[in-house]
Amino acid sequence: MSVRNLVEIAVIPPMLAGVYYVIKAQNFEQNIYKFLLIGGMFFGIAFAMRFQSGFVPIGIGCVMLFRRQFKSLLILSLSAIFVASLFLGLFEYILWDRPF
Repeated sequence: MSVRNLVEIAVIPPMLAGVYYVIKAQNFEQNIYKFLLIGGMFFGIAFAMRFQSGFVPIGIGCVMLFRRQFKSLLILSLSAIFVASLFLGLFEYILWDRPF
């Protein structure tokens, strides 16, 4: 395995963790917003590592939109956006003294 495949391999654990917590939120009645918040955080980490991994949360968001789960979609998307912007903005602020 070469170094070029490292990015594709490294993004799999946070992506799977995000999918796991979203499925866990759909199956339980209690603490669904906590599970969605954690899942969104993992999706944000995966997106910050590789931008193409954003298609998986977009697909999950489309399913939530179709099921009319607007509050769940809002919590999942806001947590993913917050964590991704925190990771990307923090690294750019450290490297170039200005975020984004």
